[in-house]
Amino acid sequence: MASIKISKEVLEAIGCGDHIAFNLFYKAYYPVVLRVVKQYIKTEDLVEDVVQEIFTKIWTERTKLAHVLSLESYLFIVVKNYTLNYLHKIATDQIQQQRIFQRFRLDIDSVDQQVIDKEYQAKLKEILDRLPAQTKRVFELCRVEGKTYEESSRILGVSKSAIKKHMIRCVSTLKKYLQHDLHLPVVLFLTMESIL
Repeated sequence: MASIKISKEVLEAIGCGDHIAFNLFYKAYYPVVLRVVKQYIKTEDLVEDVVQEIFTKIWTERTKLAHVLSLESYLFIVVKNYTLNYLHKIATDQIQQQRIFQRFRLDIDSVDQQVIDKEYQAKLKEILDRLPAQTKRVFELCRVEGKTYEESSRILGVSKSAIKKHMIRCVSTLKKYLQHDLHLPVVLFLTMESIL
C-alpha cells in the first residue's frame, strides 16, 4: 500500500469515536482499499460493497488503530483477509444454495411423483376392476407378475393367442380411460402396445 500520512492524533481521535477524523481517514485510504479489493474481485457492484464493509469493520474495531505499528501493513492485512473471506463466503453460500435448491427439487419431484403414482394406481385399479375377470387375470400375470405369454397360457389353460387377445383388449381399455381421465401421453401407450 502507498504511504499516506495520517497522524497518530487522528488515529486516536478515531479510536475515541470521532466521525470527522474517520472521514479524513476514509478519504485518504478509500482509493488504496478500492485498488486492493479490485485485485481480488472483478464485479464492480461487489467491489464497492466490500470496500464499504471493510471501512465499517475498521470503524467497528477503531480502538485498535491507535496501537497499530504500521497502518499500511495493518490495512493491507485487513483488506486482504476480509476480501478473501468474503469470496469464500460467497462460494460457500452458492454451494449451499445449490444444495438446498437440489434438495428442494428432489423433495418437490418425489412428492409430485408420489401423488401422480397414487393417482395412477387408483385409476388403474378402478379400470382393471371393470374388465372381465379373465382379462384382468391375464394382465396381472403378464404385467404385475412378469410372466411370459407362454407361462400365462399354461397357468390359465388357454392358448398363447388367447393371452395376446386379452392383453390387446386390456391395453386398449387402459389407453382409452387413462388418456381421458389422467391425460397421460400417447407415448406411454405406444410403449405398452410395443411389448404386447
